[in-house]
Amino acid sequence: MQPATPEQLQSIIHDAPCAGEAFRMALQTNTVTSSATLTFGDAKKMASECKDKEEIKAVREKQLNALNDMSK
Repeated sequence: MQPATPEQLQSIIHDAPCAGEAFRMALQTNTVTSSATLTFGDAKKMASECKDKEEIKAVREKQLNALNDMSK
């Protein structure tokens, strides 16, 4: 598997800013069992996961705000 290029990582981070921190953590965690580089596929998967988490968080916030507004 080819490692992701810096340009590919930048493009992914542009589309999913939350991915930047996940990439840093993955690259800084250098263990014997982990690969030393991120593949493009791995990076896209990580970005998708963090975007999903952000979307869920946003929906929960809206739901909580709606409940709070109803109890006023």
